[in-house]
Amino acid sequence: MPQPLPGDEALAATAKIIETGVADAIAGGTSTRDLGGSASTTEFTAAVIEAITAAGQN
Repeated sequence: MPQPLPGDEALAATAKIIETGVADAIAGGTSTRDLGGSASTTEFTAAVIEAITAAGQN
């Protein structure tokens, strides 16, 4: 198995924060048209940022 590169742990942690923010935004009722919602990509991004901030993961 390849050895992780320096910084891989930080990248994985950041990816998990973003993934959770996306899931929380969708669970909170904000999604784009391709997911059955009506939010613009700008509105969805703002909801993701808000979810990450609310979770104290910024």
